[in-house]
Amino acid sequence: LGLPVSNPNAKDVIPDRYIVVYNSSFGDDKINTHQSNIMTKIAKRNIGKRSLDGRSLSTKVNTFQMGKWRAMALEADSRMLGEIFAADEVSYIEQDARISINAIASQSDAPSGLVRLSHARTGSSTYLFDTSAGEGITAFIVDTGILVTHSEFQGRATFAANFVNNVDTDENGHGSHVAGTIGGRTFGVAKRVNLVAVKVLDADGSGTNSGVIAGMNF
Repeated sequence: LGLPVSNPNAKDVIPDRYIVVYNSSFGDDKINTHQSNIMTKIAKRNIGKRSLDGRSLSTKVNTFQMGKWRAMALEADSRMLGEIFAADEVSYIEQDARISINAIASQSDAPSGLVRLSHARTGSSTYLFDTSAGEGITAFIVDTGILVTHSEFQGRATFAANFVNNVDTDENGHGSHVAGTIGGRTFGVAKRVNLVAVKVLDADGSGTNSGVIAGMNF
């Protein structure tokens, strides 16, 4: 590529898809202007173009802002990427990559210190907790989504956003498991907490770095 992309050889990178991070020393007006210009160019230049792996280049640009941190995710050929990087407002560019959840492993005869990380106490079957049980608190589950109709959630779970596909439910189970650990009526730590699904991983437990950023930015 010849451009200073920060992680071109990372695992599972997505060809021609990038996360552009801005220099926080620039004000919102300058960054907004730059983003607007790039959106206009991408919308025109990507029509009919294909990525290195044969995909049609997207004409959509996703923008993110968390405090002073600002970025955008887009698809671009090397010429367009060079123009983007040449702007003073741009701090660095990272190649977007696919991500996935890790498999669950177990260790037999583990030392007591490790056992306590996954068990509250040895030999006990009682869980003591504050009677409020998280009532009035909202937990956002940035994961594979939540099966909001599950009886464990007692109507406290809602589906808020989807940054991976058009299926607004948990196709994998991991997100529902996490939600159950946080706020399920039987196994949850906070049994009255409100749960909000922000889906960034698909049925295979896979997604993209930019999708996770979008979920965190939601």
